[in-house]
Amino acid sequence: MVDLPTEADYIIIGEPVMRPNKSYSYRYEGGEDGTWIYDTSLPLTAKISDNVITLTWTASYSDKFTLSFGNTVKEISVKSLF
Repeated sequence: MVDLPTEADYIIIGEPVMRPNKSYSYRYEGGEDGTWIYDTSLPLTAKISDNVITLTWTASYSDKFTLSFGNTVKEISVKSLF
């Protein structure tokens, strides 16, 4: 079964699935002001430049997390290679 895109998928542009140790960029295309918010306790490195954030999952296990900008929330899945 394929998940249908949500409204957030059109406002926060980027892959909904990440792989460990690869970098993925997400761009906010909405009209509200805000900052990028994610759980800093997760094994993520982040580089932020204005409305773009580049994330790298640094662990080898799978998980899910949310990425937010303003009131827009996007769920990201991390799928390990194993």
